[in-house]
Amino acid sequence: MSEVDDYALENETDKPDFVAPRHLSFRFDLATDFTETRLEIFPIEDFPRMYAVNKDSEQYMKEEIKSFKKVLRDKHYRFEEQIPYLPFVDASQAFQAKVRYAGFQNGSGIFFLTHWDTEAALISNEHLEYII
Repeated sequence: MSEVDDYALENETDKPDFVAPRHLSFRFDLATDFTETRLEIFPIEDFPRMYAVNKDSEQYMKEEIKSFKKVLRDKHYRFEEQIPYLPFVDASQAFQAKVRYAGFQNGSGIFFLTHWDTEAALISNEHLEYII
């Protein structure tokens, strides 16, 4: 386990790769050639301030958090046909399967299987991700 420091958007026009608040990251020795296995625990309320230099992105993140909380309350709700995932991913979820809800001492979360689409691609086991 390690703590990962805040990484805020530095310039208004930057692509938000790796932008996230301080969080816990657990890495597991189950990696393949293209992936690594990890569990990350984010304080979702800290995401908007990571985008403070871009007011539109900051507001968008607030809406994503509202949508995420709505999914936690209603297991059938989807925002734009997806389960909100707060770290930036330049892709969309082809599907969500094996959706599970978990409560823990300081919060709750959603587990689900997906395939991130960046372009038309065949879905295979090799590129599935279990999002926690």
